[in-house]
Amino acid sequence: MGDRFFSQSYAAKLRPPSLIYPLSPLYKATERAGTELARFIDFIQYHNPDIDRTTATQTAAFCLHNLPTLFLDHPEMMQQLSAIASRLSQE
Repeated sequence: MGDRFFSQSYAAKLRPPSLIYPLSPLYKATERAGTELARFIDFIQYHNPDIDRTTATQTAAFCLHNLPTLFLDHPEMMQQLSAIASRLSQE
């Protein structure tokens, strides 16, 4: 799909200076999750230009809330999730 529909994410604009926060693995993972969440909100807003940022954020929260059910209802997706988690734990 590419990045053509993403604006500069809010997470990138709000990122604290690295001198204040240590760059621990958990911090880096949290920062990445925040960045990806902002990109997902951008994606929702791009494909629904009639909604505002608040509605796009609420939509993303709704999707995240229901994501576990999606994985539980689709064992093949759960297997992929487990494989990704296993691979990332070895990095």
